[in-house]
Amino acid sequence: MSKKTTYLISLLVILIIAIAIYIGQSKTGKAVSHGKDITIAFGGTVTSLDPQDATVTLDMSIAKTTYQSLFKFDVNMNLIPSLATGSTMSKDAKIYTITLKKNIKFADGTDFNANAVKINLERQMNKKLKRHILVANIDKVEVVDPYTVKIILKKPYNSFLNTLGNPSEVIISPAALAKYKDKINEHPVGTGQFMFKEWVHGDHVTFVPNPLYNGPQTNVASITYKSIPEAGSRVSMVTSGQAQWSFISPELLPKVENNKDLKVVKTPSIIAIFYTLNMLAPTFKDKRVRQALNYAVDKNAWINVVDQGLAVPAKSIFPKAIETFKEQPAYTYNIKKAKQLLKEAGYPNGFSVDIWIKNNSSALRSGEFLQQQLAQVGVKASLIPRDVASHYSLAIHIKDTDPKKNILVQSGWSASSATADWALRPLLSKEGSFNFGNYYNAKLEQEMQQATTLINSDDKIKMYQDLQQKLWADAPYIFGTVSSMLSVQDKKLHGCTLLPDQSFVIDNLQYK
Repeated sequence: MSKKTTYLISLLVILIIAIAIYIGQSKTGKAVSHGKDITIAFGGTVTSLDPQDATVTLDMSIAKTTYQSLFKFDVNMNLIPSLATGSTMSKDAKIYTITLKKNIKFADGTDFNANAVKINLERQMNKKLKRHILVANIDKVEVVDPYTVKIILKKPYNSFLNTLGNPSEVIISPAALAKYKDKINEHPVGTGQFMFKEWVHGDHVTFVPNPLYNGPQTNVASITYKSIPEAGSRVSMVTSGQAQWSFISPELLPKVENNKDLKVVKTPSIIAIFYTLNMLAPTFKDKRVRQALNYAVDKNAWINVVDQGLAVPAKSIFPKAIETFKEQPAYTYNIKKAKQLLKEAGYPNGFSVDIWIKNNSSALRSGEFLQQQLAQVGVKASLIPRDVASHYSLAIHIKDTDPKKNILVQSGWSASSATADWALRPLLSKEGSFNFGNYYNAKLEQEMQQATTLINSDDKIKMYQDLQQKLWADAPYIFGTVSSMLSVQDKKLHGCTLLPDQSFVIDNLQYK
């Protein structure tokens, strides 16, 4: 080999090494070591990676591994800036002016700016996405300058900034929206610490570090969300090191509590668990029937059997941690009263009902418990389990497929905007995207709308507390529990946080 050839080879090697170092550098020029592959095991299945058009918190949580919002919530559900730097509200609560961070890029190289915010909000305004109700009150969005956006509402809304902190309200790359259009749910492009790699439907979603992220670079090689329906299998993955984070059921605590490499975290929640009644069915149009089903269910037994003690009974239409909460008189367990109400309503021998449930371990346990409870008052229930995607997809369309059938839909809701409005209207208003029971009360509909416009805090509290009293008495659900959450994780994992709305947040993920 000639000296010239040797010299050229040496130059080539140096060039390759330089390129490798460059690729491994963050924007600040610091070399980054991408090491461990992180796995998060969960029980459901992912249905969409477009938070603006997602149905469940799980999908939004996973998508937010790459996406960021203008505002976000901390562990106490306090609203804090994320892509925004500040905001002002007009005296009439109709105009919100928001200033934005500079020097932020999406993972595809597109600039983040006021125009990107405008495009995202107008996308939701102009398309009937599942989270459309969040922005339905926006009249127009104006770009004041490249890093200031003005949002003008149709009518005053006292909780609008909280709305922008909802996990669905992410900012998607305008270039990606233009490129992928309706397929953006399979090609998420955001500004976060990670960027999308692959989605194998029904199995896993994987993200890798985003070299354009304007913040601390992660030291992990990837993060994969793995669908494992069976609770025991998820815990086994964590104890064996195949996964680094998972939810855990209380009965499985003995498997992990003495493991020095793991830690268990208990997180209070704002998750209301209940069964929605199909109000289009003649049986459930009678309030006495709806109240009877609530008296027929022993809520304390529910907590012990279904939640292993890790919950409290629902005490209003939404959880205590939500603004304006007011405790209501309990539907105490009373078989005699339940039977009397059913008799008065014309059902002395009960009736038959289908209970739609999800097919994971805890959901099945809940459905079986309710089936046994209702049998005591003559209500014969058939359980119909489905995967999460099918469960919610069919629930949304009951009015089109099974409008007159006696159906109970296993439901849960976390008011991720931490407001009374988001705890009520999505589930109980005519325009609500998650009104599985097709509930409608014209007077209460008007009051729910009016409550969002009240500027005076005392007036707002009074109206929402009055709404709670009326809705609790009207019993659109079989009221259940407000749960706490248990998760288990590798002690070396940092930056994976569970919030009270059951969304997990990846924020500066590190493994050390």
